[in-house]
Amino acid sequence: MGQFGPLEILAQKPALLYRAIELPGKPALYANLEQTEENESAWPLQGHSVAYQFVDAQTGGRLLVAPDVGEVTDELREALHTSDAILFDGTFWSADELARIKDTARSVKEMGHVTIKDCSLELLRQLPARHKIYLHINNTNPILLPGSPERALVEAAGVMVGVDGFEFEI
Repeated sequence: MGQFGPLEILAQKPALLYRAIELPGKPALYANLEQTEENESAWPLQGHSVAYQFVDAQTGGRLLVAPDVGEVTDELREALHTSDAILFDGTFWSADELARIKDTARSVKEMGHVTIKDCSLELLRQLPARHKIYLHINNTNPILLPGSPERALVEAAGVMVGVDGFEFEI
């Protein structure tokens, strides 16, 4: 399990602690990142995606932010189970979502995302967190449509579709 470090120091006590949770994945095509000896130290992690778990040092409340998840690792699973609020990758509903629009589209797996339908919905449904919210939602994802069957399944699982300006407390 990763170590928590101070995010902000106020009056000699950290107000907010955090840890980075390395996730496997590839960089986005537009990033054009090629690892060389010169830039090797610029990105100290093995993967190209990171989730963050934040802890309020006073209340002990925990928030997990995981917007780009290509695989649910053991460390991510542990953070999911210990968080009070979760902001999770809702990029795609299904693996064939983009292919239905464009035959030559890369697959969801190639793009480094788990799908809601085949992975994260059931995972989030079972978690004790008070707030479970999908974010980083692609415009092809049917959960964006109020009244869609996919949106109904998400809401029935106790997960919210993120919207700009939404606030909550942990």
